[in-house]
Amino acid sequence: MPGVENDTDSRPPDQYRRLGQGRISHDKDKLNSAQGSDLLHGSSHNCRNSRRSPADRSDRICRSASPGPDLHHPSEGGWTESVIYAFPFDADPYGGLIFDQIGNLYGITNGPTQDQTVVYELTPAGSGWTFNQLYSFYVGSFAKLTMDPAGNLYGTLFAADLEVFRLTPSNGQWTQTGFTGGVGDFRYGSVILDASGNVYATASGAGSYGVGAVFEITP
Repeated sequence: MPGVENDTDSRPPDQYRRLGQGRISHDKDKLNSAQGSDLLHGSSHNCRNSRRSPADRSDRICRSASPGPDLHHPSEGGWTESVIYAFPFDADPYGGLIFDQIGNLYGITNGPTQDQTVVYELTPAGSGWTFNQLYSFYVGSFAKLTMDPAGNLYGTLFAADLEVFRLTPSNGQWTQTGFTGGVGDFRYGSVILDASGNVYATASGAGSYGVGAVFEITP
């Protein structure tokens, strides 16, 4: 993407166009209803709670697909759930996963060393999946990755000068560039890109009132 600078360079805040900002209200009834729906649809509750037992501290990536509570009763016509990869360290892969065009999975998670964040790939290998560490940071991230048509990966870092990073593959290696600036911290959300290559993201600790803003980065 033209205009992308290496992360060692700084961008003045006026490179960022704040699109909207404001307070967020929370409807507890709607939140509880949404959480209940997630449980029925086989979300993280079904796959992750057991990892917190003393006997098993590993995180797991699960494959499940069920539109309702029959997930727990495959003999009654529901779908089945299986673990396709178990992390050998306390990963906490909050951000979820994306597929590329040939069926590889990509995600971001805590790394095996303290304060490390790892961008990883899972590739199908026989009846299992192989873990490949692509890049690491020493600042946290909670967001799902985004891939552009060229295969570059984008993501946000929770609190760092590098607000949005880009990883570009070349000859088996990944090169990190990105966007630095002063829009604000607490970037929990993922990045999206439009057809023109503009990058959009959110920051909870941003905006005139410090309670959130949507920002755009243009090439």
